[in-house]
Amino acid sequence: MNTRTKNILYIIIPIILAVWLLGYEFIWRFDSKLDLLRSIPIITHSGVKRTLYIHQQSNSSVDTIRRVFSEVKNGKTFCSLWLDGSTDTLHTEATGRYFSEFRPVRLATDTSVQVILIPNTEHGLPTGWGEMVYLTPNDSLHVIQLINSNIADLNNDGRLELYDRTQQSWAKLDLLTRQWVAVPVKTLQQ
Repeated sequence: MNTRTKNILYIIIPIILAVWLLGYEFIWRFDSKLDLLRSIPIITHSGVKRTLYIHQQSNSSVDTIRRVFSEVKNGKTFCSLWLDGSTDTLHTEATGRYFSEFRPVRLATDTSVQVILIPNTEHGLPTGWGEMVYLTPNDSLHVIQLINSNIADLNNDGRLELYDRTQQSWAKLDLLTRQWVAVPVKTLQQ
């Protein structure tokens, strides 16, 4: 290989690499539309294990590797939720984000398991922000918005408690009334 060819390659290869990196960073890294289907186990009021399906579609492009929504102001994600073997479907939506994490939790007064849909903007942070999906005693799906940074397992029993500022006490969700009810919490002595 002569020196002229080497010099041309030394110039062309970095230019091609720079164009690819810049193109990926600003154009190609966003998927044209979000279309995700996830399934997660959920436990009913009577202790039966079911599968919850979560299907998300957006009207804006998304980078799911970096968990970035391209249009934070106008982009919407439409989310459908249903149980295995059921035709009952719930719909919820998020503006400027999508649900990137699904956490099973026990926040109810009984032994059932609920699922918190965590938005990409809160991914990796402690449980406390998102939409909580739960089953009523007659196994119908419901969703409530959860915005609370004070969620903990104070008595180390494997079930979480939420600090309700309106009641000034720790509370759990009563699935029958769909209200947060105060519960006594015995903390372990150090």
